[in-house]
Amino acid sequence: MTLFLQTRLAIDLGGLFFVSRSPRLPYPGTWGPVCKKNRTDQLTAPGRLTKPPEQHTNIPLTRAVGGSLLEREYELFEQLADGAPIWRGHASGLHNVRAKLEEMARNTPNECFAIYLPTKEIVARLNVKARGAGGKKVVFQVAYDEKQSSERSEILRLCGYEVVSVIGNEAAKVILGMSQHCDLFIIGNGGDEDGRKALVKWLRAKYAGIPILALNSPGIRELAGADYNVEANGPRAWLRLVTGALGVT
Repeated sequence: MTLFLQTRLAIDLGGLFFVSRSPRLPYPGTWGPVCKKNRTDQLTAPGRLTKPPEQHTNIPLTRAVGGSLLEREYELFEQLADGAPIWRGHASGLHNVRAKLEEMARNTPNECFAIYLPTKEIVARLNVKARGAGGKKVVFQVAYDEKQSSERSEILRLCGYEVVSVIGNEAAKVILGMSQHCDLFIIGNGGDEDGRKALVKWLRAKYAGIPILALNSPGIRELAGADYNVEANGPRAWLRLVTGALGVT
């Protein structure tokens, strides 16, 4: 891929992520636009594109975003030890993501992840090994608003954290039903308070010892059972709590 095309793709994506220097598929840190036929995407066999990456541009969000969060189309990747990604197929809906990702993870020691391309959100990641000192920490975010979820994920990634994000309690339980490594849970604001409390209780039973940060709407002092509580009025306050809990990467 020419330097000109690399630069063009970086601009198309807002300049937030660098573009891979090879024509292989995008992976965390190298988001490149990939599109699939009749699904705003043109991937065929796993690991292969039908066109050069520079021709897969401008996913039409008005068509690609929407539908049930549990029934969307997700792409599945294996990330090799050298960081290179291999596309392993796709799955319709989070229940199928869970089944296929678990099967992938059983057959490789490499990290495997699922991503929703229109928003570039990673919704599941398996075979993640605990990072040593100085390594990236994994934040699992449960949000109730897609725009807020994307904004927080972007900030966390720019601060050096790995981020997995889902929308809603049901999606969280589907994905977190798979045993996986996490360093911190963030529960966003805007959800039903009884549902958020129930989620905290569920996380305590399933992932004992993993801290929980609750982002609360104005007027809600705290979410019972959370380790950290803060009003969701911008990243300044909650990001300070994240770095306090996980350190700066």
